[in-house]
Amino acid sequence: MSLRQCAAVPVFVCLLQSNAVAQSVSLSLDEALARAREQAPAVLIARARIEEARGRLNGAQVRFRDNPIVDVGMGPRRMEIGTLTDFDIGFAQMFEAGGQRAARIAGAEAGIARETATADEARRLALRAVAFAHLRTLYAQDRIELLRGSETIAADVLAVAERRNAAGDIAILDVNIAKIALARARAARLAAEGERTMFAGELQRLLGISSPNTIVATGSLRLQRRPDLASLLATVAIRPDLRAMEADIRDAEADVRLGQAATRPPGRAFQAGGGPSGLHRTVDLHPARVQSGPGAPYYRNRASITCASRAGNDTRVD
Repeated sequence: MSLRQCAAVPVFVCLLQSNAVAQSVSLSLDEALARAREQAPAVLIARARIEEARGRLNGAQVRFRDNPIVDVGMGPRRMEIGTLTDFDIGFAQMFEAGGQRAARIAGAEAGIARETATADEARRLALRAVAFAHLRTLYAQDRIELLRGSETIAADVLAVAERRNAAGDIAILDVNIAKIALARARAARLAAEGERTMFAGELQRLLGISSPNTIVATGSLRLQRRPDLASLLATVAIRPDLRAMEADIRDAEADVRLGQAATRPPGRAFQAGGGPSGLHRTVDLHPARVQSGPGAPYYRNRASITCASRAGNDTRVD
């Protein structure tokens, strides 16, 4: 590669960067609100939390919370008639009683309702913030145009004052006053441009638009749609924040029912078989009761089951 080609590469890259920076996105108020509904980061995060709550519901709908336990044992047994192969098989499954599963499902459904209402509230707040940012950007743009006209007029006044001073018509004091007026007009225009950059950056952040793009607000500051008071009052009862509070109450009530059901003993289904003289079964659907302290019984959430079999076909459950 020649030296001229090597020098042309950085120039081409700089031109591409300048074109990327110079790109602008024109948005009206309706277009900004439509983008906020679809791609606002706060709205997307709230929607993802709905799917997370649905995952909790899928876990609560499982029929058995604990996996079944299967015990298999085999070994030789020496007897008078010879050595026999002894084996035992045990199967245990814990199941909940007292409506614990129904309480968990109710709590998960309340969680979905809460996250759905929260997502609606996040969308409402995002639309409100985008509308304010768009109107402020549009106001700053119109103000910049007005201040540019004032700066142009101040520059013309200064030019006239300098010509009159050169002709001896006015004193140098009038020229200095015109210079001060031009400096004030230029400072006001620069301050307005700074405010416009700040408001446009806020709108860009709310909409999740990449940084190389520049937001240009279009439209009018005049209010186009006047909301009806009756329609606003009709939507008070279905406000998302109120629906989220109601879902929180239902979730708390489900937790109370789950806690009350947890005080009841869990049930268990047990089946065991052994050999070598034949297969037998024992099914126990009663709670596991454990002795603790000076004769005070209590119930534990999980039962430890041990099955053993021998030639006499007896089974022990602990």
